[in-house]
Amino acid sequence: MSRILTVLLGFAGLTLAAMPAAAAEIGPLVDSAWIAAHGCDDGVVVLDIRPAARAYTRAHIPCSVHSSYRGDDWRVVRDGVPGMLPDAKSLAALIGGLGIGNADHVVVAGPGGSAGAMALATRVYWTFKVFGHDAVSLLDGGIAAYGASGAALEKGEGTPRQAKTFAVTPRLELLAGAHDVIAASAAGQSLIDNRGSDYFVGINKSGIAARAGTVPGADNVPITWLTAPNGQFQSAAVLNEIAENTSLSASDPQISFCNSGQMASLGWFVAHELLGNDQARLYDGSMADWTADPARAVERQIGGN
Repeated sequence: MSRILTVLLGFAGLTLAAMPAAAAEIGPLVDSAWIAAHGCDDGVVVLDIRPAARAYTRAHIPCSVHSSYRGDDWRVVRDGVPGMLPDAKSLAALIGGLGIGNADHVVVAGPGGSAGAMALATRVYWTFKVFGHDAVSLLDGGIAAYGASGAALEKGEGTPRQAKTFAVTPRLELLAGAHDVIAASAAGQSLIDNRGSDYFVGINKSGIAARAGTVPGADNVPITWLTAPNGQFQSAAVLNEIAENTSLSASDPQISFCNSGQMASLGWFVAHELLGNDQARLYDGSMADWTADPARAVERQIGGN
């Protein structure tokens, strides 16, 4: 864990500024009506993380700011593994440069429209949480749901916000590495593979994973179970029913993973933020990191070696 801490800190002296009162008042999910009413409020920043800047200029939520999920180093290559958390210094500069400070409540707005598209937003949400910023929410269903609601949209590049200082304090209890997965498996704790079943059983393989299959002993809870087809999250009743019939839990220790830590962030969000499981963690490197070491076993049900 010490190496992870070194990477996340990036440099000495990072501290966490006081959290705004809004953090305790706004839940982890907000809907389009809430955004329409409060998206331009002082102290609220709607962060549009759609990958293409042209999508933002064509139509965006009023008062929102844009940062490309894929173009602005929300995820980096580390030790040869793609899609990893950036170091704290880089992230603080990125967020502060967007005009977001620790007194702001951030609402992450992804493209939406599907579970996979929602996972971009949950990954950024988890990143804020890992770096100590609890004043963060997610737009349920993303910008697709906002547009479908008939709420007002704007065109153009928007008005840049003045840069602010953003201070961070890593929260390692939300983060897992390969050694944590090994320890959790030995302790009989739940490992949850949030990929589709074809990846789980080894029929298909991501290009960033060296081998097909999953971590031995993992349970499969695809993210498509956790949202409706339009990307909006399932009701509490459905999520609780899924938890009752899988390793997804509202209380037991668990580690979510996928190919690169993106889909798994949606699984983590459901467990930690919606079901209230404060023992839920996300394996940042996921199968890209796990399969990079030939000594780590991979379980493949279909497909051979």
